[in-house]
Amino acid sequence: HVARTNAFFMGGGKALVNAYYRSAEKLGVQIRYNATVDKLDIQDGQFVAAYVGQERITAKTCVLAAGGFESNREWLKEAWGINQFGESPADNFLIRGTRYNKGVLLKQLII
Repeated sequence: HVARTNAFFMGGGKALVNAYYRSAEKLGVQIRYNATVDKLDIQDGQFVAAYVGQERITAKTCVLAAGGFESNREWLKEAWGINQFGESPADNFLIRGTRYNKGVLLKQLII
């Protein structure tokens, strides 16, 4: 039965997320909306700060949940390459999901 393997929350997923936000705020976590992190300051493999535009935000810890790069067509072309006909398969991909998954921070962490 699905109730044995899945968790159901009173009020649904939105209520669960709202509870997470309330708990985080009680712990002193500052929530920023519409704040895109442009780059990270990582020194000797340790997180130091994140930048939102020109604003530098320091913290003891950083949880990077930045998604993938499925909306970055240039990076998709690089990853998928060119086929035997000289075409890029990525040109024909239908991009699903959020347009914000550009891989900006992911690329920075890989390099």
